[in-house]
Formats: sequence, C-alpha cells, structure tokens
Amino acid sequence: MGKFMKPGKVVLVLAGRYSGRKAVIVKNIDDGTSDRPYSHALVAGIDRYPRKVTAAMGKKKIAKRSKIKSFVKVYNYNHLMPTRYSVDIPLDKTVVNKDVFRDPALKRKARREAKVKFEERPCRLSLSMFLFTNFSRFMLTITLLLPCTKTDTRLARISGSSRSCDSKFEIGLFQ
Repeated sequence: MGKFMKPGKVVLVLAGRYSGRKAVIVKNIDDGTSDRPYSHALVAGIDRYPRKVTAAMGKKKIAKRSKIKSFVKVYNYNHLMPTRYSVDIPLDKTVVNKDVFRDPALKRKARREAKVKFEERPCRLSLSMFLFTNFSRFMLTITLLLPCTKTDTRLARISGSSRSCDSKFEIGLFQ
C-alpha cells in the first residue's frame, strides 16, 4: 500500500483539543523515533477559522474577520484523517519543526509563522474554501444530474432554491 501521509496533505484532527479542526502535514515520520515509537506527523492547523465576509463590509471589518488562529502539534497517525486535498503552503522548516516544543518562545514563533502563511493564502478558492471553513458547518453537496426542460427549471433542494438545471441536495454534516 502506498504512503499517503505526506507533507502538504490536508488532514482532519480526530482527537484532543483541536479535534474537528483541519491541518496540513508539515513533516511525517512513518517509522517512529525513540521517544515516539509510532508513526506520527508534525502538523500546522487552523484553530479559529476566518469568518464570513460580504461586499458591504468595510476594509477594517474585513481585515478583522479574516484573521485566523493557528496551532502546531505532533499527532499520532491514528488521530488524523487524511482528506483528498493537498496544498503547497511553504512553511519555513527551520521555524516549524519538532524542536519548537522544548521552548515556549519558539513554539509561539512557529505558530506565528503558520498564521502568516495561512493568512496570506487567498481563502476564497475552492480548495482553500475547504481548508478555511469550519468542518461542523461544511456542507456535502451531492449533485444529481436529472433531465430538465426549459419550462421546468424548478429544482428540488433541501436548503433553498437553486438557479441551475442540475438538482442539488445539500446534506449538513454534524449540525
């Protein structure tokens, strides 16, 4: 079986303080080490997601609502669920590494580095929308291609109306 826990892979944290949060693998250790004899990964993730922004908001309000809070942590593979997404967020490996957990000042610096790199990425792209949205409000969209005519443009949709010809049913997860 191939190795899929690679740097840049987007994962969901399943256990601990940051459970339900999304993170990106910075470094993976498949064979384990002497202090951690199991496969684990160093991840940088998002603790507080950016909030919704509209066009009517001012620049100050948009800047305030676009801020995020990040975390850096080492997780056992059993506590991570990989997603199909991979991102190329260039985190500085000299700042974000396993040695930062020995000194609180270095850990703050690593969290700040992750925060800056996450905030400079535009979060309105489709892949980034997945990374920068809270999983508890993430909507799974199932698109059913049904034949429709010009006269019948009404669509069945559980949570509102749609403007296209494809029927879309949205199922909310964990609500």
